[in-house]
Amino acid sequence: MLLPVTAVWGFDTYFYREDSNRPVHVAKDVTTLEFRPSATVLTRSDFTTAEVDNTTFHHMLFRDKSTNGITGATAPNARVEVRGDMLYVTSPSPISSLQVSSASGMLVASVSSGACDLTCDMSAMAAGIYIVRVESDNTVSISKIIKK
Repeated sequence: MLLPVTAVWGFDTYFYREDSNRPVHVAKDVTTLEFRPSATVLTRSDFTTAEVDNTTFHHMLFRDKSTNGITGATAPNARVEVRGDMLYVTSPSPISSLQVSSASGMLVASVSSGACDLTCDMSAMAAGIYIVRVESDNTVSISKIIKK
């Protein structure tokens, strides 16, 4: 699936582990992301590609380098956690939107809120990899979760 974020000049992508605020991978000038079951494929503005093993990171952040797309992503601002069939999202600032997409790109859940803590029932979702997009203030956090 292609993440619906494409910038003419590219965006920088930062990959983080859950327990660290330092990126484990940094990709510059990315134009598209494709989420596969075992790896995330990056295409850069010079048309080169790279793969990042999905087991090496927990979530991603983007810094937009153009005037469109995602802006203001500077540090992880949302904590995303799966416990059983429930998804828990916590942010220091009010969450304006939460979107959960399947690995194939289908939007499976969407919530608009002004709360700092949200829960989403995932009991109707099949086991697999999902992408969680959390928008809060002018920041966007992208997390990969696995529902067992």
